[in-house]
Amino acid sequence: PMIRNESFDLWMPSALHAAGQRLWRGQVVRHRTRGYRGVVVDWDPNCRRGAAWRACLFERPSADQPWYTLLVDGDSTSSYVAQEDLEPETVARPIRHPLLYLFFMGFGEGQYWRNDRPWPAASAPAAQAVDPLGAVTA
Repeated sequence: PMIRNESFDLWMPSALHAAGQRLWRGQVVRHRTRGYRGVVVDWDPNCRRGAAWRACLFERPSADQPWYTLLVDGDSTSSYVAQEDLEPETVARPIRHPLLYLFFMGFGEGQYWRNDRPWPAASAPAAQAVDPLGAVTA
């Protein structure tokens, strides 16, 4: 089931707080120690990567907390980050990433609005991108 978050005009899972999740899809966040910005596209209640992968991380956060997949601002990469390493972004401005259109249809009030496509989209035109103001361009 989903609930409407009237403050941000987006949909969030109703189990948001039950699982300890503090961030949601479409929210712009900042990495606490590395400083990069990103937008949340998905989350897991616990880390889905193995102990060997986590051992390679600089911060070495616990696997027993929510983990988030982000599209990284100003880059074409994604990042998988523990909740303790993320904080909500205080500056309401969009990010730049070539895959925004796969997940979101626009940006407003500091949040991205989810599109109606299943995540991830199976096929999308490679030339399509989202400009900094959130408009889809060809």
